[in-house]
Amino acid sequence: MKFMLGDLPVLFPYDRLYPEQYSYMADLKTTLDAGGHCVLEMPSGTGKTVSLLSLIVAYMQFYPEKRKLIYCSRTVPEIEKALAELKQLMEYRAQEGANDGEFRGLGLTSRRNLCLHPEVSKEKKGKIVDSRCRDLTSSYACEKGRADPGSVPLCSFHETNRTAYHPNRFDALPTTEPAQGGFESYPEVVSGIKERKLGPKFQEFYAQAQLFYNSMSDTEKTNMVSAYQFELSHCLEDIVIQNELNCMNEVDRGLAESVHATFPHLTLPAPKPNHGKKSEYLSQITGKNQVFTAEGRKIGIFLVPGFDYKLVEAILPALESAKTMPKIVAPVKGPVKSASGEEVTAEFTFEGCRSTFFDALIFIGGPDASYLPKLKIGRLTHAARESYMHLKTIGVLGNAAQWLVDIALPGDFGAQAKTEFTKENGVVFDPDNAKLQSAKFAEEFLDGVAHHRVWDREVAHIAA
Repeated sequence: MKFMLGDLPVLFPYDRLYPEQYSYMADLKTTLDAGGHCVLEMPSGTGKTVSLLSLIVAYMQFYPEKRKLIYCSRTVPEIEKALAELKQLMEYRAQEGANDGEFRGLGLTSRRNLCLHPEVSKEKKGKIVDSRCRDLTSSYACEKGRADPGSVPLCSFHETNRTAYHPNRFDALPTTEPAQGGFESYPEVVSGIKERKLGPKFQEFYAQAQLFYNSMSDTEKTNMVSAYQFELSHCLEDIVIQNELNCMNEVDRGLAESVHATFPHLTLPAPKPNHGKKSEYLSQITGKNQVFTAEGRKIGIFLVPGFDYKLVEAILPALESAKTMPKIVAPVKGPVKSASGEEVTAEFTFEGCRSTFFDALIFIGGPDASYLPKLKIGRLTHAARESYMHLKTIGVLGNAAQWLVDIALPGDFGAQAKTEFTKENGVVFDPDNAKLQSAKFAEEFLDGVAHHRVWDREVAHIAA
């Protein structure tokens, strides 16, 4: 891929660039521009070498007067890896027609600096170290030592990339000859060019992601789109957002287009095929074997002093028998008196908790109209709007229905919610104190709690 880092055109030999790699190259360019020193750190396995080489080569080509990179490592394999990455990078640049003039990469290692042998490493002269190292690691010495152990000294630290050290497992457990029952390859004539290749199945990088996305319900897909839009909108680098859009396009075109709507200045590549397969068990909403129960859910019961005690008395046994956890929330913590003198104990206060503490909420009314002005509390109104926006099930008992319909959530419910038993938009209203239908209320409310959220509720207009 090709991108601009300020005024510098950079060629990167892979299709995807990680944010860490981009940040690494940006910091490195800043240092090169300033001509100073820096210490850069990256997690293991995130492509430090290719990032360093891509940026440095681009910098050297763009600024011909700056033509040297010295890459140091403490191990020979790291130097070999760097040279391999450099070769691949230069081949990619050649394909893109970006190489200007001759370019040479040279790897140098030193026995004197890398030797670990306890005796040889004590030598002060590099020539002596080289000579003794060759005596201990040469191929003829290793072959002789293998054929006649102990006949010649060998270096126990010698790395051959196959047997690695002496003694090794080939020395300790020699292979069995075919005449004695050992393995022998079938004598088949083999011809052709040896190539390391992967089958077509290895190219299905997105098959599992497509299966997962296809298996989600519409609600879950909408949540994914919202999450992508939210997170990517905090990213300052367009190249990172573009990479994510490209990956989404590989998974599902609809997903990519929905997220792309937030970033119209970027482009979507051509649509990619979706295999259309799905699983019946992956969705948390519509998946098979999903168990929906109210058991264990925490219910916040919001009230103020002077509430109607019989409303709380009627609903608490049903909530407890369903094994939910009802918690009283009031302006103050501790005992809260009802209009008739009975008390309930509040565990939370309006100021000390949020609706997010609970899975569902119930608002308790009072004995008459004088109770309604007491409900005009900002925190109480916010709890109603926030839980409604979060798609939670809400219950309203007594004349608190009038407060919810007119003040907390105006325009979302019909007028009948203030006078009749109603279930609308996932909110259960039982407004008549005299004709309280506690059993029906509990059944409807707990059914909503069991489903955890009212997924079809429209809340785009709610601010909380």
